[in-house]
This record gives sequence, structure tokens and C-alpha cells, in this order.
Amino acid sequence: RNTLASWFNYYVAFNMLAWLSSSWAVLFPLIIPPKNIVLVTGLFMVFFSLLCSGVMEPVLYKSIYKEGAFFTPLFSGFLSPSRYFTESLAVNDLRCLPAQTGFTNPGDVRLETGAHAFNFALLGVNDFYNVTTQSCSGWYWGVLPSFLVGILIRLVAAGLIHVTNRSKQSKKSLRYVFKKSKGKERLFFVLG
Repeated sequence: RNTLASWFNYYVAFNMLAWLSSSWAVLFPLIIPPKNIVLVTGLFMVFFSLLCSGVMEPVLYKSIYKEGAFFTPLFSGFLSPSRYFTESLAVNDLRCLPAQTGFTNPGDVRLETGAHAFNFALLGVNDFYNVTTQSCSGWYWGVLPSFLVGILIRLVAAGLIHVTNRSKQSKKSLRYVFKKSKGKERLFFVLG
């Protein structure tokens, strides 16, 4: 089955899924023995993608979008590679449907928030106005959060690479480098 929306939506969604998955794959070799990397990475992707994406228990969209929730959306967004992927694909297809399905608004009419099927499905809650506007051009709300999560995971991995095995990289110890650096150099030391 093809998507109702533009093919570009799928392209972006799958690239963001690959971005998040590869971010974890960059981090794991630093903390897991080499003979177990493939198994642990695969199990991590499957386990957290199934249980924390918002689609099934224990982490549902209901708990992610609950008023005042902080830990659950953060936990789900960081650990589940498919968190933004599944919601993006569902919203992309459903907002292409005509107004009589209950997912989009008929023309210029703005219905109450609770009157939409998106409200019952709890999809796209943080971008409700754009979600309920009928369009087949795509919904890209999840791109920025997934990109930023991927960047953060890669920065942690880069920091671990920088800190661990410094002697094998023919670099002086961190303590020595930090004592010798001054002012602006310390900022670059911390960042790089």
C-alpha cells in the first residue's frame, strides 16, 4: 500500500528513524564489549521501540501527552528510536483524509479541540492546529526533536570517545590538559 501523502514524508520519516538508530549504534560500542554490540543494539532498538514509542503499553500517547507530564515524554523521546517515526507516519496519512472522516477541518471552519478524531487518537497533540488542517504535503513536527535527540546522543558518544582511551590517541591526560588551558581554551576543551 502506498501512502496517501507525498512520498517525501516517508523519506524524511525513515531518515529520522535511521538518524536516531545510528546515534545509538555510535554510542554502544564505547560501553559494550565488541562481541555483543550487534545483539545489544538490536535488542535495544526493538525493546524500546515497541515499549516506549507511544503505540502500546506501558508508554502510550495518553501518558506522553498528559498535562504536566515531564519524565514520560522525555524518557520516550530519548530512548525510543521509533517514537517520532510512528506518530509522523500516522499523522501524515490521516491528515490527507477528507473532512467527513473527523480527522481534518472542513475548509475554514474551526471545530472544538475535543471534536476531532486526532484528539481521540492522541496524535499530534503538540501541533493540533496544523494536524487538523487537511493537507497531503506532510507533517514534519517530529523532525526537529528527533534530530536534536540524535545530536545529543552523538555528542555524548563523542565526549566518551574523547575521554576514554586517550593514551591510544596519543593525547595527554585530561587532568594535564585542563590544568594547562586558560580562559577561552577551557571552553573549547569542554566543547571538543
